[in-house]
Amino acid sequence: MLALEFRGDAREYFRIWAANLCLTLLTFGIFSAWAKVRKKRYFYSNTVLDGTPFQYLGQPAPILKGRVIAAALFLVYYGSSNIFTSLMPYILAVGLIVAPWVVARSVAFNARNSAYRNITFSFDGNYQSALLTIYAWASSRRS
Repeated sequence: MLALEFRGDAREYFRIWAANLCLTLLTFGIFSAWAKVRKKRYFYSNTVLDGTPFQYLGQPAPILKGRVIAAALFLVYYGSSNIFTSLMPYILAVGLIVAPWVVARSVAFNARNSAYRNITFSFDGNYQSALLTIYAWASSRRS
């Protein structure tokens, strides 16, 4: 049986968290992508399986790019709900269609940037499987 162990320290993580929070607030959220990478690297490097720590390989720039796109999409949603209310049903329909793709890409990104013994993880999910998983799960919860 392989032993999974976490070797992190609350005091050490608190310093990382406090620095991340201050820098994120000072940069109006721009530093949050770097903060996410620092946090994940701390947790991954302190999570040990069979004596070997995990690795987080992600870079802040793609995370920041994704957040900028998400913010732009939120502004479109906000604009449609408050200014162009007649477009709201179309925006929601597009959102429901695009959501499974976003979830699948997010999981694939996290897997691709996680490694154990220099072997990266992978996620082979596609749009159709994400669509079935998300909406089949949601419809089963309604019954």
